[in-house]
Amino acid sequence: MERIHKQKGGKGRSFLGLSRQWHPVRILMNREKTIFLLLAILAVLSISMIGVAIAERSIIIACIAVLGTYLSFALARKTREKWSASSDEQ
Repeated sequence: MERIHKQKGGKGRSFLGLSRQWHPVRILMNREKTIFLLLAILAVLSISMIGVAIAERSIIIACIAVLGTYLSFALARKTREKWSASSDEQ
C-alpha cells in the first residue's frame, strides 16, 4: 500500500489513515455512479415499503412508498439526461 501512496504522491492522510488521493471508493465509484447507487437504494427501500404497507393495510405508508419510488425513478431519468447532454456537448 505504501508503494501506491508513493506512486500517487499521497502525502496527506485522511481520518482512517488512508491517503486522500488513493481510496478504493474514489477509484471504483465516481460521482455519477454514487448518485445512481443512492437513487437505487431509495427505489429498493420504497418498493419494499409497498409490501409493508400492504401487510399493515396502511394507505399512508403506501402513498409515501409510491411517491418515493416515483421520485427515485424521476430523479434518475433527469440525472441521466442531464449528464448525457453535457457529455454530448464536449
